Amino acid sequence: ARPTPTISSAREPATGGSVETEQVLIALLEELLDITGVDRDDNFFALGGDSIISIKWSAQATAQGLPFTPAMVFEHM
Repeated sequence: ARPTPTISSAREPATGGSVETEQVLIALLEELLDITGVDRDDNFFALGGDSIISIKWSAQATAQGLPFTPAMVFEHM
């Protein structure tokens, strides 16, 4: 059985995600921003993200079964 994903608190760095989760989130973000080459250490806002994009990103991730909220974007840019 696979372990259940956990959500880190705002006090902890966002480093516990699986590689698969990262790849899905990066692919969604690249599509939303119409860019390529996004790295896990890139800053969401420096890439051109904004609050509207964070909501769209969250909705698409949630639709794929990932527990991801717009607030998480702001906590772990």
